[in-house]
Amino acid sequence: MRGVMGGAVVLLTLAFLPGRLAGQNIYETDSNGTVNEIQPNGTVSAFATGFSFPLGAVFGESGDLFVADGDFNTVSEITPGGIVSTFASGFSTPFGVVFNSSGDLFVANNGTGNISKVTSDGTVSTYASGFSDPAGLAIDSGGNLFVANENIGTISKITPSGTVTTFASGFNFPDGLAFNGIGNLFVSNQGDGTISQITPSGVATTYATGLNQPLGLVFDNGGNLYAADEGDGSIEEVSNLGMVTTFVPSSVGLNPHFLTYSVTAVPEPAETAAILGLAALAAVVWRQRRKNLVNG
Repeated sequence: MRGVMGGAVVLLTLAFLPGRLAGQNIYETDSNGTVNEIQPNGTVSAFATGFSFPLGAVFGESGDLFVADGDFNTVSEITPGGIVSTFASGFSTPFGVVFNSSGDLFVANNGTGNISKVTSDGTVSTYASGFSDPAGLAIDSGGNLFVANENIGTISKITPSGTVTTFASGFNFPDGLAFNGIGNLFVSNQGDGTISQITPSGVATTYATGLNQPLGLVFDNGGNLYAADEGDGSIEEVSNLGMVTTFVPSSVGLNPHFLTYSVTAVPEPAETAAILGLAALAAVVWRQRRKNLVNG
């Protein structure tokens, strides 16, 4: 009975771990001035328009999408219904954007080399300075902010107290940054078409090759890595072994910059039924086990 019960629990756990959760869409900023929504099956549709040069994008806790516009020097806020408004302005070629756990937005100013901090009411201040063409941003579970310096090929680390150090170096025009679920940082090297992986201790290795000017990176909740390949006009999927396959082909006509994913995932009806069925099976087995124990 113990073996059956264990098997039911394992199956129930796996039911919650699909490759990419149904309803979890990727959003792509495109040089044609649009933000596109990409469904799990690769179908692309326009989500919002009217931008000039959209770059970094990130979802806030409210479910609104925030997008940096490198030409307008603004960060826009997009509601789930696609309504666009200006959230904050006065930046200098804003590139990467990321939220911390307190709801503050950080913006990389590629033009001035500063990192801006934007509070929830849209107030902008300088958080850190002295970077070299800062591009992608990422934040770890400890609240440390990481910055890709395009011009000098390094990744900087900013602690919550504001101390800046070099975390890793030797990259080739690094742009996109993304953390996986175990704390490794991934870096897109636009200069040589590779993706690097950096351990929490700062050791960097090559994770994937064969891309053509990769820019934005994003992990979905299933642990899959996606890369915006600006040179090919495609979205690539990278397996946990570093194998690259095309998720959205160049024939679709994208000019991708950065990627982010929706924070809410809704299971498909079939997935929900499977989960409920396994839960019911586990309950039946557990009740039988308890009955057997009571009866000796």
